[in-house]
Amino acid sequence: MRLLTHNQLVCVRKGCNNHYPLILAATKMERQATSSANASAADSSSSGKMQQDEDESEEELEEEEPNLDFVLHVLPNLDYAVLRDTANKLGVGEGLPETLPDVATLNKEKDAALLTKLHQVLVETIVLDGTLTCDNCGRSYPIQQGIPNMRLNEDEV
Repeated sequence: MRLLTHNQLVCVRKGCNNHYPLILAATKMERQATSSANASAADSSSSGKMQQDEDESEEELEEEEPNLDFVLHVLPNLDYAVLRDTANKLGVGEGLPETLPDVATLNKEKDAALLTKLHQVLVETIVLDGTLTCDNCGRSYPIQQGIPNMRLNEDEV
């Protein structure tokens, strides 16, 4: 589960009025670098040796930069205080400012370092195992293999 997803999740338990944010406790995390070349090389692993060599060459050439336009697009919908707090608790928030500059004034060229850091935190940080806990009702939702299980028991619907 990416931190971008965490920033949007709410407790779905019936009667839980103050259902945001869910407290994230990670037991296993990974950082996934941005590269479509890695995916294409993995997809072609069953191809012949010649194809594999070509894919490895492309991998070196096609390393992608973080998608700063995407970050600029999602920033207005984020709760930055929750993102920063969660990132700090997980140990990936170093370099994030205490408050976010006005999103309307952010520029890809001028603010590239900040937007790159936000991309790393939002998209490249993946929680593989852990829990999401509602601070209001105490309901805990497990995260396994990067997927949060938000299903409720019959008596909670």
